[in-house]
Amino acid sequence: MLHVGELHAQAGCAGVARAEVHLRDLHHVVRNDQDHVATTIARLRENTRGGDFAYYSDIVAFMADLPLEEASPTRWIDGAQHTRRRWRGLVTARRDDLRMSL
Repeated sequence: MLHVGELHAQAGCAGVARAEVHLRDLHHVVRNDQDHVATTIARLRENTRGGDFAYYSDIVAFMADLPLEEASPTRWIDGAQHTRRRWRGLVTARRDDLRMSL
């Protein structure tokens, strides 16, 4: 079983270290910063072009409620539409939380 540090090292070796950074920037999805979201998706696609971690760009598109421009080879256990609804639900729940805290 791999530990978090080992997974991080493998991700870096696999060329997705930059993708990891962009995934941490997903607050832009919650803030509806469409320009930043589009840039993030483009960078994720470029950084995962070899196939590993290709689902990252799918997840960002799902969260931002954007169509998939290039479908990854990912097969979602519950299907793409159900997975999209769940990721999008996280964003809308966070937006609701932020509105309530204002």
